[in-house]
Amino acid sequence: MIRIKPVSVAVASCALWTGVAATQGALLNLGGTGVVVFGVAPIGGPPNPGGPVFIHNNLTDRFDILSSPGNGWLTADTSLTNNIQENGGPLPGFAFRVGGGNVNGPFGAGVATIDAFGNVGFAISDAAPAGGSGSYLIASSITQYQSVGNTVGAVTAALGIAGRLASPLSSLAVSLRIEILDTANVFLGVNSPPQVLAVGGGLNDVALGDFWATQFNPLTGDFLGLSIDTTPVLNIPNGDILTVRTTLTAIGDPSTISSLGLDDPLLAPLLAQSGATIGDLVLSQSVGAPPIPAPATAAIVATLFAGALRRRRAA
Repeated sequence: MIRIKPVSVAVASCALWTGVAATQGALLNLGGTGVVVFGVAPIGGPPNPGGPVFIHNNLTDRFDILSSPGNGWLTADTSLTNNIQENGGPLPGFAFRVGGGNVNGPFGAGVATIDAFGNVGFAISDAAPAGGSGSYLIASSITQYQSVGNTVGAVTAALGIAGRLASPLSSLAVSLRIEILDTANVFLGVNSPPQVLAVGGGLNDVALGDFWATQFNPLTGDFLGLSIDTTPVLNIPNGDILTVRTTLTAIGDPSTISSLGLDDPLLAPLLAQSGATIGDLVLSQSVGAPPIPAPATAAIVATLFAGALRRRRAA
């Protein structure tokens, strides 16, 4: 049964998107588009004993939005009907939301940036009582690159997070999915293994990826997680056009979660523990989290940038 909770009426939101050209290594960035979604999902159903479950994403046209980490977790309905804000446009982009909600419960606060390369920095918090519903954030992008000369290297996708569980009944889950298509068929439509980090303080915590490492302190509820996918060394021919489709999903009930970049000192011991080697071409990764605006600040920013807000269905 879904428990209905009072919905907060204090809402502040903002989005700002601008296009820019950039280069990364021997790959020329041709630009891209992105979407950030905030919502409140009902959480329930029987435990899912299998692997992670992903639902369809209208932007990427893939099943890459996390619904359940698996391994005995319940299911969060992160489908379009439970979205409360959607913003998108050319990359890079920025969006945030403080307050509001839907029939499932109140939304806490969230912020996300997607840079010109599709890398995501995010933070989200959910303060409602554990169980019944959770605040979620989805950040999706489609970016294109052109190989300038022969580009040789391994491709890496990296997800690093820090989080805190608010109570013994709290939980958090984050996923990163990436698909690479290219005109020379070097990648053959590579759909990387699911990268999932989920903790609830119990025996069914989840860590998935080619390489991963986690740290959890049950006394404080603090969590650190790292997941890395890496391809073999590839030879990308001159002129090859790559299309990279990426989606990050974060769900909290109640908890706080923020992204960490690979250069963050907090991830150094986890990187060593995982045994991963970072490839030459990092085409999708989490980056340092922007701060969640305080309600008063958010109201001011929303007023300044309200004209830039652009709504669009994405998940």
